[in-house]
Amino acid sequence: MVHDGQSRFSINGKPIYHFVGTSTFSEYTVVHVGCVVKISPLLLLTKSVFSVVESPHVIAKMTDGRVDRSVEYTGHIDAMISAFEYAHDTHPMNLMNGMTLKRTFFGNNKPRYDLPSVVEKYMNKELELEKFITHKLLFAEINKAFDLMLKGEGLRCIC
Repeated sequence: MVHDGQSRFSINGKPIYHFVGTSTFSEYTVVHVGCVVKISPLLLLTKSVFSVVESPHVIAKMTDGRVDRSVEYTGHIDAMISAFEYAHDTHPMNLMNGMTLKRTFFGNNKPRYDLPSVVEKYMNKELELEKFITHKLLFAEINKAFDLMLKGEGLRCIC
């Protein structure tokens, strides 16, 4: 919504705030038009989740410890080092030798323009997403989804 510091949600008279302006853990939400991305109406809504919540243990097992690209969102230094090591056959000290560690917000992409092409690739079977879904849970079980992720037992839970 407008950056006025106000919440558009409340429960029992107390405000509930958005997470990054979208409230993606809500069953219903009110968002600023700038947060809305139009996607193909042919896409099943149950398949329209494109983020992957990584568990380093699961990723390492699936990829023999290496990935082409690694994205870390928490800002926790140990997670940042792990993300760097998974993406490079090197030690973080090699940053001093010219390797780059880039910090961005939302991966430096433009969702309004980039997400429709991701949806198109998925619909054309150029992008496999189902293999990342390890659990399907009820929305009321969202805490179980986080527990599975933290234990390294769930790569992506759909709630």
